[in-house]
Amino acid sequence: MPELKQNPLVDFLRSYGPLPSSNAQFDEHVQSTAKRKNVQPLHVTAAKKDALEKAWAASDRPSVVLTGTAGDGKTYTCRRALEDAGADMTAWATEKVLDVEVPGTGTVKVVKDLAELTDDEKAEVYDAFAASVTNGDSAIPLIVASNDGQLVAFVRQFAHRHPAGPAIDEAIRKMLVEESEDSADLSLRLYNLSRQPHDALFGEVVDAIVDHPDWNRCDGCTLLVAGTCPIRRNLAILAGSGDPSLRLRLSQLIRIAALNGTHLPVRQLLLLCSNILLGDGKGGGLIRCVDAHVIAQKDDAAARVNPYRNVSGLNFEPTERRQFRAFTVFDSFGLGRETLNAFDEMMLEREPANAFEKFMAADAQFGDPLLAKARAQYRAAPTDVDMPALHDALADQRRRLFFTLPEEKGRLDPWLLTIFTGGGDYLRFAANLGEGSDATKAKRHLIIGLNRVYTGLMTDDDDKLWLTGPAGNTQSRQGRVLDTAAPIRLGRSAQERLSVDFDANGLNGRPRLTLSSDDEVINSIDLTPLLFEYLIRIKDGSLPSSFSRQCFEELRQFRLRSVAKLGAAGLIPSDPHEVTLVRLPQSGKLAMTALPLGVA
Repeated sequence: MPELKQNPLVDFLRSYGPLPSSNAQFDEHVQSTAKRKNVQPLHVTAAKKDALEKAWAASDRPSVVLTGTAGDGKTYTCRRALEDAGADMTAWATEKVLDVEVPGTGTVKVVKDLAELTDDEKAEVYDAFAASVTNGDSAIPLIVASNDGQLVAFVRQFAHRHPAGPAIDEAIRKMLVEESEDSADLSLRLYNLSRQPHDALFGEVVDAIVDHPDWNRCDGCTLLVAGTCPIRRNLAILAGSGDPSLRLRLSQLIRIAALNGTHLPVRQLLLLCSNILLGDGKGGGLIRCVDAHVIAQKDDAAARVNPYRNVSGLNFEPTERRQFRAFTVFDSFGLGRETLNAFDEMMLEREPANAFEKFMAADAQFGDPLLAKARAQYRAAPTDVDMPALHDALADQRRRLFFTLPEEKGRLDPWLLTIFTGGGDYLRFAANLGEGSDATKAKRHLIIGLNRVYTGLMTDDDDKLWLTGPAGNTQSRQGRVLDTAAPIRLGRSAQERLSVDFDANGLNGRPRLTLSSDDEVINSIDLTPLLFEYLIRIKDGSLPSSFSRQCFEELRQFRLRSVAKLGAAGLIPSDPHEVTLVRLPQSGKLAMTALPLGVA
């Protein structure tokens, strides 16, 4: 017989959520919750676990620091590596620093979280750490989990305790700045877990949740049989892996955010998924099975436990929401706020009819039924409508449409619902560069944007880069001065030494603009999603200074560095008697004109 069941897995997932009482910030607390609820803990890849095992099994047995941002799995990685090695973990839950015997390799000293130690405890750890990284007598290797800032403060604060303290401080700072994993001067490996591909990690987190074996404890529940459980409905949406899907779009947003320099560690990814499944838009916080039984009977069940709202943490007040990076990251994309007439016409005017039926009416849970009442009131009496309610309903549909519209260029391109209107193009460009596929069209569009930035002219030149600067002491108002002997060709040429091109060798796989002489890269600049968006918008007609002063300044600095390096390499012929002005004649193509110095 069907019955209303209480699945303890739901309570376990709540422990990862954005609740004041959440213990998800401590790995051991999550483990104890899993035991208390009698559910299997979640397992995702422990980043650098294999590297950790190799380090303590190596002949020189270097110490290892796992660093990064809060919540990226440093303590989790330590525990998983030790468990897999067969170490005795009896004292793990109660000790902050412990000596662990690793079968077959010897003893390692583990610091589970440097931030949890008192100054006296840190001083003791520093003595052991300094002895280890300088190959001191009888020193045993350490495994230290620490955020970047805590590590820097640690090696500086206690440097006076060891003769090599200042050198240790300098070497570790250098490793952090250069993102090096080893040091020529220290017996140390440093692994930054914030540098892992978080979009792939997100996929693992989703798999760990949706494929969890304890979901079978819902079998026989009345709500599951009837298909009315809001939790299982949201789980099905999260589990979808097609194109489009909530999972795919979130993965894309996470990758764009990471390439813009904002990383979502595993703790935030778990928090996000927990909130997508369990977020309560009416009561706030996260629901339990007992709440689901009540909500399922209500007419507003879909509006109340709406996964597309929960992505942005809208089940919490703004002050609470801003505490969690998982929500602020997605809010920064403008989800719900960005729109164009084509989307509003489809939602309010139900035109074109085929698009309305396919993308609005077809979603009987979260689509048009949640907008229909406000739209009817608006169409009947526009002056009497509850405008805040209408705006909220429209914003909810924009969010949903971003996750459910197919990615097609045109009036209903989902990326037009974000501030990164070229987000899809950026990801394809990065993928094409990484795979060695043709990316010529995107490259030429970027060159147009670059030329418009550097010349200040509405040029359509797309095959050469024109590096230009202000006329300076020529007092000329007739154009800008070309920094090089000639514009620089896009792509290698046997006839020209200098070239510009794009590759996928930027930080974490970012696209990169390179300036090369023959086959040697002289200068480069990573194309973040923000910089890519900037250049594409300029190519489409925006003014260089209207979208981002930051991007404008980054490109100016790239030009200055490039000119300086070309000059130092003797690759810029210098004529003391004339300069080359760049102008835009009626042909629309940039042209050069020699101007003798001293001519106004």
